[in-house]
Amino acid sequence: MASPWSLPESSHVPALLIAARAVQGLGGAIVSAVALSLIMLLFTEADERAKAMGVIGFVAGVPAAAEAD
Repeated sequence: MASPWSLPESSHVPALLIAARAVQGLGGAIVSAVALSLIMLLFTEADERAKAMGVIGFVAGVPAAAEAD
């Protein structure tokens, strides 16, 4: 039996594939919003918060830059 995590890769029904990808996108949006709010909450000093946001920006930007090739 296939796990729900392998559903988008093994789907033969286009509507099911689109729905599964939409759920994945929604989950990713929620996770990124929670991560940013945790950074704002945990790093109270302005310089620490700036460093943490810089790290998040770097981590998010590297895959985007790698796709440009």
